Amino acid sequence: MSRSLLQLIETIFSKQKDEPDPLDAYKLELLKLYEKSNDLFEKQLSYIAAGSLGLSMIIIDKVLKDIYSTRFKGCLVASWILFGATLILNLYSQPFAAKKYYKTIEEINSGQYDQTKANLRSKSVRNLNLFCLCTLLIGIVSFIIYVSVNILNGY
Repeated sequence: MSRSLLQLIETIFSKQKDEPDPLDAYKLELLKLYEKSNDLFEKQLSYIAAGSLGLSMIIIDKVLKDIYSTRFKGCLVASWILFGATLILNLYSQPFAAKKYYKTIEEINSGQYDQTKANLRSKSVRNLNLFCLCTLLIGIVSFIIYVSVNILNGY
């Protein structure tokens, strides 16, 4: 083989070693999207819960007027409690998630990474977010039931 052909082969292989793996680059992009998606989810959850709480009070004041003569007040109270719980849990989820992710980073840095433990921590964060979503949805349904019953009964 000529010297220039060997140099060309070495150049090709050295470039392949220096270039990032396309799958790794894609994985990093997916991780960024996942992080942005989680941030957006938590913000929207807070906005919807706070907005639902405020909107429910406006509807009570403007539409139903006399809250004392309405029926199914338990649904109203439950919805307000659930909206408040959603806000509080969502606020708690931020430091909770940060603590879980930081623990995984510490394990990676110390060479003691355990994928099973990391997956459990990640699952606990997802479960908390799912629970927040459930409290919000149940609160919305509870408020809709309260308003529907009272509007249909002419209150």
